Amino acid sequence: MSFDLRSPVVAFSAAADLLRMTKGALLLRSHDGDSFAVWAHRDLDETTRHRLEFPRHALPTLMRDLGLESSAGESQRIATLTPYLSNRQSSMIRSPLLLALPDSNPQALLLILDSPYLTDEQATVGMLLAAVGDPIVDAVNNTAVQQLRTATHQPAFSRSEFSQRILSDIQQAGTGGRVVALNVQPMLDYMTKHHPEIDRFRCFQDLHTLIKRITGTEFLVGPHDPTQRVWIYIPAEAGEDTALLVAHLSKVIRTKFTIEIDVEVLTYHEVELHSNLPETQSQLDNILADVQD
Repeated sequence: MSFDLRSPVVAFSAAADLLRMTKGALLLRSHDGDSFAVWAHRDLDETTRHRLEFPRHALPTLMRDLGLESSAGESQRIATLTPYLSNRQSSMIRSPLLLALPDSNPQALLLILDSPYLTDEQATVGMLLAAVGDPIVDAVNNTAVQQLRTATHQPAFSRSEFSQRILSDIQQAGTGGRVVALNVQPMLDYMTKHHPEIDRFRCFQDLHTLIKRITGTEFLVGPHDPTQRVWIYIPAEAGEDTALLVAHLSKVIRTKFTIEIDVEVLTYHEVELHSNLPETQSQLDNILADVQD
């Protein structure tokens, strides 16, 4: 396997096939490190994908009730997991299993909700899990994934914070800058087409974190915007060529995700901001009209 930002979902798909898993998920540490969230899944409904986020502090209890060595009965296993699933999904599970990878200081969790092997002898299940565990650990511990989660990032601002930062900068500089809207939907469409088990929102998180890491500038992220855009503010004095910036970002994204050079991963448009603050405020209101604060 070549190791890149696609590696976790590729490893999950291979593991799910080997385990004949019809329902389950791979959860990775969130970018803030405080929880494990779904990065890849098989046949989970939207409500479950949103709810299925395990706080790190809850992991000992989860492993006690859902781990391979657990002595909890079926009803206890289901009761422990039910708060993280939709009503529909929780009514369909019988013997859920949670695997921490690796056992100490886990970087990933493999949740199996439906597999014929769950009814087999524990030794058989253990051998199968051992066969899938190492490849998943390798996929998650690869350099591209680790760098994305350990680098220091600029925070993504809310709409009001983003606007205020821009207005403050223009007031001090006396000149307008630019707001560049990066549309990552082409990349998300490519990833979900080639890896249908990837979670689209988590892929978006990886993309905007990567973009923040590369540019280190003022950001606003619109995760609830249907086009899932990332806004960058470029001060007038920066003198950055937007086309070159986008070309550089596209190249890095292709490299980190191992995407062919002819695949479009970003589109963009930019707006030149006025130096007059009331006019700039009006521009920002129009630009960010569909962004939730």
